[in-house]
Amino acid sequence: MNLQNFEQYIEEKILARGLDYYRSGCIVALEQDGGEWVADVEGSDDYTVTVTLGDGGEIGDSECDCPYDWGAHCKHQAAVFYALRSRLKPGKAEPASAKKKGLKELLGALDRETLLSIVLEFSDRDKRMKEELLLRYAEKEDMLQNARNVIKSAIAGVTRRGYIEYRDTRRAVAGADTVLQTAEDMMDSGETLTAVSLFIIVLEEMLELIGHCDDSSGIVGGMIYRAIEGIELAIDAAGSKDAETLFDSVFRHALNARYNGWTEKRMELLFALMPLCAVRACRDKLERYIAEQEDGSESDAMQRLQFDLIEHFDGETEAEAYMQQRLGNRDFRHRAIQNATIAKEYEKALHLCLEGEVQDSAHPGLVQTWRELRYGIYEKTEDRQAQRVLAKAFALDGDYAYFQKLKALYPKTEWEPVLQSLLEKLGERDRYGVYVKILVSEGLKPQLMDYCKKNPHCVVSYYAHLLPEYKEEVGTLIMAQIRKSAMHANTRSHYRDICGLLRHYQTACGRETVLALRDELMGMYPKRPAFLDELGKL
Repeated sequence: MNLQNFEQYIEEKILARGLDYYRSGCIVALEQDGGEWVADVEGSDDYTVTVTLGDGGEIGDSECDCPYDWGAHCKHQAAVFYALRSRLKPGKAEPASAKKKGLKELLGALDRETLLSIVLEFSDRDKRMKEELLLRYAEKEDMLQNARNVIKSAIAGVTRRGYIEYRDTRRAVAGADTVLQTAEDMMDSGETLTAVSLFIIVLEEMLELIGHCDDSSGIVGGMIYRAIEGIELAIDAAGSKDAETLFDSVFRHALNARYNGWTEKRMELLFALMPLCAVRACRDKLERYIAEQEDGSESDAMQRLQFDLIEHFDGETEAEAYMQQRLGNRDFRHRAIQNATIAKEYEKALHLCLEGEVQDSAHPGLVQTWRELRYGIYEKTEDRQAQRVLAKAFALDGDYAYFQKLKALYPKTEWEPVLQSLLEKLGERDRYGVYVKILVSEGLKPQLMDYCKKNPHCVVSYYAHLLPEYKEEVGTLIMAQIRKSAMHANTRSHYRDICGLLRHYQTACGRETVLALRDELMGMYPKRPAFLDELGKL
């Protein structure tokens, strides 16, 4: 993609909006900075676009800090592409006289006092800039409060009536991003404890933020993930002399009430502490907490944590004994079944599956898991009869994949009565669409036609499987659907849907019949100009 042909690669509506922005003078600055072009674009909000250009106007990297994420390029980037094409004529470099000195070059020529006065002047105007400077350069004892101020300031700047809209979420986390970058830089320079304190501050503020913002794009969640990942890396890199201090800091944070309702995140932090438990005092603290929580709502997660501690520090034999005593834990049962299956202890594995089905009878999803594991064991032991019974049960529950497995278990000469029995039991409840899928895959046109007559809205999906034998019946059903839809249609999108049905009708029954129905509809609804317009496109 380059400046001469970028229109071929960008959606029309984005191009139109970008061209409008360009022509309206929304690009208030466009300057070359090293190998990049940087533009400031004004609109409902102000955004920065960066573009890297290669030889002949080839567009390399291009980024915009707006929240648009529905495609590769936004309207702000399109506007800048138009501006760059206008400024950089094909085959000509920008005249030397038009080039401006970059900021680095300008500031580099100033003396220390002038630079200091500029920094103070701009930091007085911009509270967030001042806070970020304090974060980067203040004494260590002030850094943590400065970090919190940076995060809160960015959030406050886009909060409206106590809430942050989707379009503002990226700007809301700008302070957190700065603090994370600072923490990551400190990690690189070996200041692990301070870095972890910064990661924890980000977690505290982001867990608070996520409750009053639209985070559908996962931006705040991404900050949380990045902070936890930073803590994990810090723990892996920590020396033994810092182990207890680091453990206490992260452990105390993980127990914070903010994580009530966020069990998964709390457990990520607790699991991250594992390497520090090589220090006995740390392991003792964690195991005391696990023992206190083992009968609570997070008991399964706590048992998994204890299992990992035992496996990591005491060996597989001790861990296996711990697991076998707690098979009520679904994760442990799953692992025990897999271990028994790998060891070819099939009777033991089957017993564990059946026991799990009884234990979790009130939880259909879990029962399904144990039954699927049981089916896998029957496959390994080549127990075809047991496979048939279970595959049929799965098919009756609406699982088409197991219908296919069931069919493969029978020779062709024995399949027909099995199929008919299955269809009779399924009836027409069509759970998850399995009944009609079977009719289609087995080529049962009479039953499929009966199904469509009783469910006429389905004829558009299945008419191709009914032709040519049922051409007339299909046409009648589709016509009825079109007339019914036309009665209630009142928007252009509805009218387009009806025209889509007419195209289906044309494929099924021929163009002449479609045109006759189109003319009928145009005569019935002369006062719906949008409908007439769409019908006229056929």
